[in-house]
Amino acid sequence: MNTDQLDMVESLHRAGVKPQEIEAALREKFPSVQPVLKDIYNHTAKIMRDGLLGDTPMKQSFISSNAGAGKLSRSNGFTFYTRESDTDDRMEEIFFCHSKSHKMWRAFPEVLMVDTAYNTNMYDWPLVQFISVISTSQSFCIAAAFVIRERQRNFGWALEKLKKMLYDCMEPRVILTNADQALMNACDAIFPNATKNLCRWHISENIRRKFKGLYSKEMGTDFVYWWKVLYQSPTIPEYDHRRLNMERHLIRDDRAGESFVSPDSF
Repeated sequence: MNTDQLDMVESLHRAGVKPQEIEAALREKFPSVQPVLKDIYNHTAKIMRDGLLGDTPMKQSFISSNAGAGKLSRSNGFTFYTRESDTDDRMEEIFFCHSKSHKMWRAFPEVLMVDTAYNTNMYDWPLVQFISVISTSQSFCIAAAFVIRERQRNFGWALEKLKKMLYDCMEPRVILTNADQALMNACDAIFPNATKNLCRWHISENIRRKFKGLYSKEMGTDFVYWWKVLYQSPTIPEYDHRRLNMERHLIRDDRAGESFVSPDSF
């Protein structure tokens, strides 16, 4: 790309325009020279590296520098905590929460959902997300934490910071997680009085992966329907009743001559 194109990429990038949209704008303005998307990604990456002024991305995110306050710094309304290694000064955990999310967390602390995302950063640290629900059944992000590894000690530290932000408030009554034993143990230790449930979405995805390919398309459609009916059971007796109906229906409706696998096997 020539100088005019590079200047245009930088201007649009700083305005928050996506690389694909930058590419379209360049093709429209410079029809004789067609840059590829990789060129745009390379140049925007250089712009971001130059903006760090020698600092690491982590330092730029949390600490004020010559370029201004970090995006997640206290001057931008964030509360954040960090923990260093016991043997050196290397950071192992980071917890951060915006002031608006903090107010909502104190207003709606009844439900806590915890999930972990992967491959979100250059350090390969899992991102732990804390979610709650308001009175109109809409969810909101309470806070997030980067942890160096998925162990009870690491999850427990982040949950302690989350609990600390509820001073003089009611603690969560219900906590939803996946089946990560370290996370479940940490929730039991920090919030012992809350009811712990497994996330329905994670259970459904696990069943879907194991069920896929075992049966005909028609039976698979029936299974998905009956599974939804089953997990929406409001009481344990109703669950037992629907589970029996599910087994009877699927065995009777097994058009391909396959033997039905009981939900217990999942």
